[in-house]
Amino acid sequence: MLGYFLTEHEPVADAKQLTPGTPVAAVTAPEALEQTGLVESIRFGVADRDSVIYCEPTPGTPGSPYYQVKRCSTGEFCNGGSLYTYSLQAAPNPSETLRRAGECVGKSYRGLRSFIGDDFVYECATGSSMLDYMKNHTGVGTHLQTPLKVTLGTLIWFAIGQDCIGEGKTPLGKVNPELYELTHHGIRIEGQQMIHFAACRTPDGSNQIKCDSVDTFRYMTSEQGYCGEVKYPSINAEARLRARNLAIYVLTHRSEHGTYNLLTNNCEHFCHYCMEGNKTSPQVKDEAKNALKLALRVLPGMVLPAGLLTKISVMVLGAALK
Repeated sequence: MLGYFLTEHEPVADAKQLTPGTPVAAVTAPEALEQTGLVESIRFGVADRDSVIYCEPTPGTPGSPYYQVKRCSTGEFCNGGSLYTYSLQAAPNPSETLRRAGECVGKSYRGLRSFIGDDFVYECATGSSMLDYMKNHTGVGTHLQTPLKVTLGTLIWFAIGQDCIGEGKTPLGKVNPELYELTHHGIRIEGQQMIHFAACRTPDGSNQIKCDSVDTFRYMTSEQGYCGEVKYPSINAEARLRARNLAIYVLTHRSEHGTYNLLTNNCEHFCHYCMEGNKTSPQVKDEAKNALKLALRVLPGMVLPAGLLTKISVMVLGAALK
């Protein structure tokens, strides 16, 4: 599965030397994966000599696509990218994995599945369903949060259109003492990995839905490394599986999530979208009144260009009225 792949993977020098039934993954932008950890395009399959068996979505009803199991050559599967092996944190029997995969070729599915096919490979390798996996791994597909200390410098840096507020790292981050505290949010997947929406931009200028380890996530904005779960009134294994798959769907750029916006499209909006299907951010509403009071107390005494002062004030006021 994706989280296990990101934790440990090895490039394949010669696909012909792979044992039939070996779980593999093809990455079409390996440089981005190795240098920055960004997952541009990836899909999973089961190797079988010169071919790979895999499951992929086919055109169907939006939101509920059909999935079909196919076989293609290794070269076609890689599509100009690189092939990797990875560990499933188990010891699957290659011959049984290949048998299960082969029996599925030509079959179609509809419903709750992963767009990158990593669930198909897991089911072939273990003989168990992803839903059973979720029942036994209650931390996967959960919504976690970690404290984000906001300083006046952070607000200024964001107001002038700069980056990285989602990670609490700005050149002005230590300007003036801490003003108030927000929280940074992410969806946990297998392999102790977190998918989250950061305000940092990629070289091409787009915002990042990115994947980091839980430890990286927990210390990203908090020196104490605190990380807590956001509770929902009713959550079960199926809902967590859907959240996990949707987070991966957005991560791998199969869905345009939009530009990061602290007030209308932040990391918490992303997590609620994965968990519930709606982009909401309770902390924006909860902190808006405090932020407005803070702005009224601090901003009038600041010596700043009028345009910048107005922009910060409108940003804070907009949060208060949201």
